[in-house]
Amino acid sequence: MPSHLWRRISEEQLARMVAQGGYMGAGAALQRARIIRKGGRHPAIFHNRLDGFMVLDEDDPAQRKRVVELRLGPKPPSRR
Repeated sequence: MPSHLWRRISEEQLARMVAQGGYMGAGAALQRARIIRKGGRHPAIFHNRLDGFMVLDEDDPAQRKRVVELRLGPKPPSRR
């Protein structure tokens, strides 16, 4: 998988990455995911090798569109 593509990971996978060490920003991402979950909402956690981690709130309408875009992946190039 190319390093620039975002992939969705679970909160458990993120916790394992924190325990392993060596992933910059993993601890902060896990903390943010837990804050979102504690608020009764659903965190969407994404990771890529170049940019690190992105934690979004799936229940927030302002962030929902970005969650869907990341889940679907990059759009294929248009053919004209």
